[in-house]
Amino acid sequence: MSSLPRISLSAPAKLNLFFEVTAARSDGYHEVETITTLVTLYDELSIEALPEGEKDVSLTCVDGGEFGRVRVKLPGGKSILLPFTDAIPTDERNLVVKAYRLLSEYSGRAVPVKIELTKRIPAEAGLGGGSSDAAAALFLLNRLWNLNLPIPELARLAARLGSDVPLFFEKSPALGLGRGEFTRPLDAAGEPILFVIFKPPFGLSTAAVYRALDGQPRWEPKSSRPLAEALRRGGKGEELFPLFYNRLEATARKISPELDACFEELGAFAPFRLTGSGTALYTALSDPDEALRLKFELRSSGIPGKVFICSTATSPLSPV
Repeated sequence: MSSLPRISLSAPAKLNLFFEVTAARSDGYHEVETITTLVTLYDELSIEALPEGEKDVSLTCVDGGEFGRVRVKLPGGKSILLPFTDAIPTDERNLVVKAYRLLSEYSGRAVPVKIELTKRIPAEAGLGGGSSDAAAALFLLNRLWNLNLPIPELARLAARLGSDVPLFFEKSPALGLGRGEFTRPLDAAGEPILFVIFKPPFGLSTAAVYRALDGQPRWEPKSSRPLAEALRRGGKGEELFPLFYNRLEATARKISPELDACFEELGAFAPFRLTGSGTALYTALSDPDEALRLKFELRSSGIPGKVFICSTATSPLSPV
């Protein structure tokens, strides 16, 4: 008797190398201009088909990164410490389950599956872990159910799940417009860029950051073109860093004293930028030995948080 199909995929994290908010929208979202790159920090998603009659979708989450505990806020202002994976919902709130529901409705299929998600990308970080997992789920279910939907169609579906989800179907680096869901690849030459990422042990509400940003006087939007051109020329990490920009960074620091203090502490070692609405910070390097030295120094500094070394990556979902 043959076993039921089981397929797996690595889901990469992303960094926003450039992030500008160009306008507020009437639907509550914002128009943005962003340059993203995928990086070699991965979750792993495994999906197994189940016999008919089983629960339609079950999701389990495994800690693949030894994150320990995270602080989770409760109603009423209190908070508790939970194991990292216990803080990630595995019910209908999870984007992976939402991806299953979306593709089932769109295709008319409802084949029962068991999904195991090994988390290495920190949550509440601005690294797009949940969005990447959702994109990987759409991709794997499309194969498992033999739907043969083309990648552009999956990317259009992905936009229903979140603004970041379609970019994981795009070649990297990529320009994102609209809410971020309209993407196109950017030319990039040279060697892969090395990054050191630091994730402090606290999160930050994206909605709160945008609310605070909306309360500020209007600004003249910056252009991503200088960075796009530098990537095309094959600029190295330290050369590119002055072109990295995030409109949300100053606002996030203003509303989060913890994040502001983290920036100050890390600044003694290297310049850092915020990705997305945070709270992960990153710097770019070109020398692997320098990256290892910085990782060791940050781990030895006593600053609470996790340190990762990674480099630019290609999307496993993008057509060649």
